[in-house]
Amino acid sequence: MEREGQVTLAEFDSRKDGRFSTVEELFSLLNVSGIAYLVMRNHENLLTPDFFLDGHPDIDILCSDSDALARRIGAQTNRKNQHGHYGDGTHYHVFINGRKVSLDLRHTGDGYYCTDWQRDALSRRLFNGSFYVMSDEDYFYTLAYHAILQKPSLTDEYCRRLRSMADSLGVKVDNDSEEGFIHVLQDYMHSKGYAFTYPRDEMVRLRTSMLDRRMIDNDLCLLIRHRLFETKVNVIDFFVRLKHLVRL
Repeated sequence: MEREGQVTLAEFDSRKDGRFSTVEELFSLLNVSGIAYLVMRNHENLLTPDFFLDGHPDIDILCSDSDALARRIGAQTNRKNQHGHYGDGTHYHVFINGRKVSLDLRHTGDGYYCTDWQRDALSRRLFNGSFYVMSDEDYFYTLAYHAILQKPSLTDEYCRRLRSMADSLGVKVDNDSEEGFIHVLQDYMHSKGYAFTYPRDEMVRLRTSMLDRRMIDNDLCLLIRHRLFETKVNVIDFFVRLKHLVRL
């Protein structure tokens, strides 16, 4: 017996309009899309009313082909690519019960994590009854990577979450510090042959100061793009602060 909101293969082609009644309906369509995907993080409340509480809901997805997946579900692009064509491969949105929901569609080869890790995570994905998620091990280590290396600093909230996940996995982390989590992350990645990579999305940082330099894939073009973007952001921030001081 089909659950309410479930999309069948027969209905698939008629439902690619990017508008859904429920979150379950969106995932039902994703599940028959034929494209491997998983929800990367913060999926614990996706099927509850709490998902919409902050007014800016978003879903972080890793998939094998983001452009194809976006087209299959009728997701609308938030940004054009450098040629002005459909989508930048990452930033999209759909509407659920009339509310705009942002989709970050990370995909294999985009440098968000190294390609081997992305492919392995998709091969190890688990179905939770409604949608696909990472294995517990992948979830912990990719979240540590995201919370520390792709953010300005490790927040207390992320630290608490990572500590709880480490305890569940039996992973010993010294002092629950950035350095402690980086140490276990690097050990894990080294054992798997994974590397730290610069994302093609230059808005996603990679903090490298604490890393073993031998484990960084220093793609020169991406490194330059990131440095130029950081410089641009710093210059804009400088003039904003200067304008504020002048007004005072």
